[in-house]
Amino acid sequence: MKNKLSVLIILCSLFFSIESFGQNVDSVAIKISRYNYENSIWEYRNQTIDSFSNGVKSSELTRTWSNNSWVNSNLDIFSYTGAFLNQKISQNWDSTQWLNDKRIIYMISPSLDSTIEQHWNGAWVNYNLTITYRDIRNLDSLILNKRWISLNWIDFKKAEYTFSPDSSVLTQLNSVWDTIQLQWYYSTRYDWLNDSLERDTGVIIQTYNSAMWQNYEGTFYTYDSLGNINFEFIARWNSFDWSNWREYHNYTYDSLNRISFEHIGFIPGLADITYSYDSLGNLIDIFVHSETMSGRVNEYNTHWYYFTFPDSPELFLFVNDHYYTCSLDSIPIGAFAFGGSNPLSFNWSPSSGLSSDTVENPYLFAASTTTYSITVTDINANSKSAGLTINVFKSTEILNIQSNNTSCIGCNDGKFIINTNDTSFYYITLHPNPGATILNDTIFNLPPGIYTICVRNLNDCVNCVVDTIFDDITFVKEYSNEKINLYPNPFTSSTELYINYPGENMVLKVMDSFGRLIKTIKIDSAVTTISGNDLSPGTYFGILQSGNSIVARLKLVYIK
Repeated sequence: MKNKLSVLIILCSLFFSIESFGQNVDSVAIKISRYNYENSIWEYRNQTIDSFSNGVKSSELTRTWSNNSWVNSNLDIFSYTGAFLNQKISQNWDSTQWLNDKRIIYMISPSLDSTIEQHWNGAWVNYNLTITYRDIRNLDSLILNKRWISLNWIDFKKAEYTFSPDSSVLTQLNSVWDTIQLQWYYSTRYDWLNDSLERDTGVIIQTYNSAMWQNYEGTFYTYDSLGNINFEFIARWNSFDWSNWREYHNYTYDSLNRISFEHIGFIPGLADITYSYDSLGNLIDIFVHSETMSGRVNEYNTHWYYFTFPDSPELFLFVNDHYYTCSLDSIPIGAFAFGGSNPLSFNWSPSSGLSSDTVENPYLFAASTTTYSITVTDINANSKSAGLTINVFKSTEILNIQSNNTSCIGCNDGKFIINTNDTSFYYITLHPNPGATILNDTIFNLPPGIYTICVRNLNDCVNCVVDTIFDDITFVKEYSNEKINLYPNPFTSSTELYINYPGENMVLKVMDSFGRLIKTIKIDSAVTTISGNDLSPGTYFGILQSGNSIVARLKLVYIK
């Protein structure tokens, strides 16, 4: 079925959730992202809710859009000593409650800063220590990283920096600690390049091999007349020069020196990105158009919405104006309503096709394109209204499917014949597909199994049904160009196994559904009688063997 979007942005219990963190909230900022791929429908992706107390961020809640609702994902809670952040606790949502994940403790002094990262394991357990040392110019000259091992902080890695007179970074030297040799070993080195205006014109990454530094990757910049980077080039060293390019970027800026357009060249193809901003400078829209070397074109669009309001906001109502669905699909629709004085009431018009016209997100089964209106009203009779149009595309209806079973056990000659109400072009898919042939409205060469048959039309609407191919248990796949016949099957007292040319030392092993051997029957003639007198009613499985080779597998059904 068509990818569908429910525009209901659920902020239910937003303030309750924030207050439950144990903090007094002065204001809340909400950021919502929405995604569109190849001009299809818009799908919500992420939601970030920042709460502020006394002018500083007190928590950050992230949610993801799943199954037509916002689902909690991660929560960061911040605490301060005066104006300085001293702790951040991260929690993950496990579908019913918040669980501690990790904690970062920040410590600041005049000459160094340190952070301790702890992970939750029934109690907070040390994991990582980072110490940042500052030089006399208050620049971060050394970052030392340690890991908590056997109740001690053990050196892990470090980065050492040098600076130019104007405090620009010149080099970064990375080392790792060898716990066996108990010494530092170089790993990578970054060298920043500068022009006569002391601007960064690039950075070269080197790796340390065979007791010497070797070029690995370089990034190089150029600037426009306003001092903005307008070209970025990334390349790998090919033993002689930087001609082994990986990608490049061309940047264009608007009148406020914000990136408005980016052209990217990379090994598989090209991409163009357009950026848009609102009046407050927030990035609100990114549109990407990419082309691969094989000629494939992809387009996708990401849009952000921003909301900021105090504890008792006015009543807001937000709906999406891009709904697309198929005529045989049922989708949830809704609105983003918040603020005002609870409880809120909802009224949809018209009510046709809706599961309810008085809930925030009813389900819709639409037969044709319809425009709906919604009105939300709070307990003080404040109301807001909005309209939205549901664009409905016609689905191809599967009228019936004729299924032809296989002609024998082990045969792959089952067949489906599909009849639809659509005379225009559509194509058929099969899941799972064991290598079947699909030609027009017929699917050939099917072994026994349960299959999902889907019909997709030019509107990109998909309709699926489930059907089954059975095998004919009275016949078994050919042996020596002759079919093996087991008849009757099912049987009451006995059945007969027909095979024109039985092989040398051929036997039939009969087993129950648990794989236990019930009896072994010698096959030394063209017709062998199999008695059911020593069997209980049920399904049995037979393995026909010639010597050590399996000739065929059979299914026997004994009934009284």
